[in-house]
Amino acid sequence: MISNEVNNILDLAGRLRNFPSLRDLMPSALLRGIDFFSDVDSALLDEISGSVCISEFNDGDIICRHGKYDEKFHVLLSGRVTAVIPTPDNPKYELFSLGPGDFFGEEIVFSSEPRENTVIAREKTTTVSLGAEILKPLIKRSSKIMTIMNRLYIDRKLKSDLRSVPIFTKLNPELFQEVISRAELLSFPEDRIIFSEGDPGDSFYLIREGEVKVFRHHENEEKLIAILTDGQFFGEMSLMTDDRRNATVMTLSQTELVKISRENFISIVERDKDMMKELVVVVHDRIGQQADALRNPEIAVATRRILELNR
Repeated sequence: MISNEVNNILDLAGRLRNFPSLRDLMPSALLRGIDFFSDVDSALLDEISGSVCISEFNDGDIICRHGKYDEKFHVLLSGRVTAVIPTPDNPKYELFSLGPGDFFGEEIVFSSEPRENTVIAREKTTTVSLGAEILKPLIKRSSKIMTIMNRLYIDRKLKSDLRSVPIFTKLNPELFQEVISRAELLSFPEDRIIFSEGDPGDSFYLIREGEVKVFRHHENEEKLIAILTDGQFFGEMSLMTDDRRNATVMTLSQTELVKISRENFISIVERDKDMMKELVVVVHDRIGQQADALRNPEIAVATRRILELNR
């Protein structure tokens, strides 16, 4: 059973001010003592202190559960936890173990999908936790936290995201790690063109978070081909065929992308025959999807409705 949140930083600072030597204590001072928050300005720390909760867990308590939405991001103050996933051979296959100063639960800002793993306390454990509505502004206003979150995404989430993309499924571990090391993380606002029909094909993109539409101009009309969202990808056709972009991609919301350049992409593909075969299959399927969409634009509209229903 998950322990009740025993306090928040604002209340804790208020209680500690009952001690004469701590009469001037501000909540920001407590948070700044935690390395994760060390470069956040004091005014913002004081502002969020009422939403940063202190939680205690006993050995065996489930802190975050696989398949759940709306969980929190946790910074470990003390104790030890493990992250597990169910597999056909082991219902609690251990992914990693974390201790004081480590973090978990970053999925709340990387994806709208449910949590991918379960985190279990392995001894008496204390954390500070915050929701996505607090963590996202911190990322924007703290270069340190942004760097930390990007590193966590690359180390934990990007690997699984790319492995779920057919073109990377059979890539050997050495080359796959090279893909990870060459990836760029980009951010685009709503209604921004990523690339236009006719542009040179120079990059492959994976959607880290957000939504884009793919469309073409056909017989003087804009034809919607697809709506893509978290974990989906685009841009691979021009990389393989050496043609110009045959569609335009535009963001439908604030969108975070992973980019792999044409130069790096081709250098990796040419060294892996299985990956080249996968790409040929993917390109063939995409050409068929585009032809279907041009004949029946309602396919793309239905795709968007399905996405909206599954949020």
